[in-house]
Amino acid sequence: DSGGHKTYFYYSIVMDPIENVKPKDSTTMIVEFTPSTGASEYIVRVQNNDGFFREDTVLMSPAEIENLTPFTSYSFSIMAVNSGGRSQPSLSVTGKTGTVMQ
Repeated sequence: DSGGHKTYFYYSIVMDPIENVKPKDSTTMIVEFTPSTGASEYIVRVQNNDGFFREDTVLMSPAEIENLTPFTSYSFSIMAVNSGGRSQPSLSVTGKTGTVMQ
């Protein structure tokens, strides 16, 4: 084996969890994550206990997740994407939209 294999298929890779999630304002959260080598973009999965589910495509960290409900808790996980597909979702972290402390 020459070791020349490229990492085309991401499905066996799990990204590290989002490092930090914090409110920018009452409807926008800022997520910070460690980029994954070889990823062309990332998908942030947003969920809450009311059945809300959305996947936002982002290109870099930090990223803004907009149009959320004020004062609501959400869970955030992230996947890396490249030509081979998407990685497994990371473990989720929780954040709550709300007023930013100045």
